[in-house]
Amino acid sequence: LTAVLADLPGLIEGAHAGKGLGDVFLRHIERTRIILHLVDVGPDATPPAGDAYGIVRRELERYSATLAGKPEIVVANKLDIPGAKKGMTAFRKAAGKDVIGLSAATGEGLKALVREIFSRLQIK
Repeated sequence: LTAVLADLPGLIEGAHAGKGLGDVFLRHIERTRIILHLVDVGPDATPPAGDAYGIVRRELERYSATLAGKPEIVVANKLDIPGAKKGMTAFRKAAGKDVIGLSAATGEGLKALVREIFSRLQIK
């Protein structure tokens, strides 16, 4: 069994209506089985994590109810940065969903993320 991953740069407000390259990226997302949201929870994140996630969710909903209804994995990144754990707590509350904590720099949370992806894709 194989899995294909695609990196889609952040969507901007208005992407659903063709602003920027957003609608091109949204069409690519339609082919996925799972959406993985990787959100910066560092104290200097702009916009803040909850707002960034909300923007993407609204763009998905405005583009397609089917797309917005796809299974998703929500990941809080940059936990190695001072203040990010506090940011993750606030993000988890704002998102209202389970959030996997991750530090791409140190590898913290990477195994948990890979297990979750494999589980969702039913890869053993």
